[in-house]
Amino acid sequence: MKTAQRQAILLIDHDDQIMNLLKKEGYLVTHMGCTNHALHQLHKWDVVIMNPILKDECGYAFSQKVRQHFSLCERPILLLLPHATPDEINYAFQSGANDYVKTPVNKMELLHRVKALLQLKTASEERTRSETEWLRAQIQPHFLFNVLNTIASLGEIDTDRMVHLLDEFGHYLKSSFDPLNLQLTAPIEHELDLLRAYVYIEQERFRKRLHIQWDCEEELSFSLPPLSIQTLVENAIKHGVLKQAKGGTIIISMQRENEAVRVTITDDGVGMSEQQVEQALTTHATKGFGLAHTHQRLKRLYGEGLHIRSTLNEGTTISFSVPVNEKRRE
Repeated sequence: MKTAQRQAILLIDHDDQIMNLLKKEGYLVTHMGCTNHALHQLHKWDVVIMNPILKDECGYAFSQKVRQHFSLCERPILLLLPHATPDEINYAFQSGANDYVKTPVNKMELLHRVKALLQLKTASEERTRSETEWLRAQIQPHFLFNVLNTIASLGEIDTDRMVHLLDEFGHYLKSSFDPLNLQLTAPIEHELDLLRAYVYIEQERFRKRLHIQWDCEEELSFSLPPLSIQTLVENAIKHGVLKQAKGGTIIISMQRENEAVRVTITDDGVGMSEQQVEQALTTHATKGFGLAHTHQRLKRLYGEGLHIRSTLNEGTTISFSVPVNEKRRE
């Protein structure tokens, strides 16, 4: 069997047989006897394999907590049921399990079910990549038209500005269609190249209505989901400051916090209600697709998504953290 580049949590406190079996098949296995430290580390693994009857605790409760953070596709759960009665099976699925096997396990049945869940997880990741490609392609026609119109008008009044804007526009287009944007993560340098070009273009278009402030530590080196910061800044411009006749200011901040970098986008625009914040983080809200997609990608990679604080008529702050010392799996 091809070596699997996957990890599974084994929350079984009395039996090493399954762990040894999976290791022989090439899986990377972490064996835990309880769920105490598992919930906040779930982004490290692909499948949870769990005996719901644990010493001094209930695995079903843990399964329910997992579902509060991850969907069935994002973090599959396989339960090991000693009896597999109809009531037990029904409760297992209600608690958030994807599948189950009866113990003592049949080797081939276990391996096939694990493989199926890993394929489900892979399909979910491929969907994320497809959504990222879709997002990358959403350079709206009116944005292109407005930029070209600005370039043309500058040709009559300021050729130096026109040439500079044309260069930045070309750089923006090149960065937008870079294959790096289809990876799970990309270097912060790539993200900043795209962001600076985008910000320059928008400032040339809106001039005194748009002010950008940078508050970034120097020599930060980390990777993050591509297009994430650019998406947040774009939302702050379009749905925040430019909704006001006077425009406004956007602050882009990146600061180290222990073993992570905190990325924060703050604007003094029109703000959002609690309902609008909730809608912006769901894929069902069309206007908030960029935010929702970024939120989901961050959760899948790091276990934590976007944090939004907003007050109507005052502004919005959106932030997220990216670990800098943890080696990510591509």
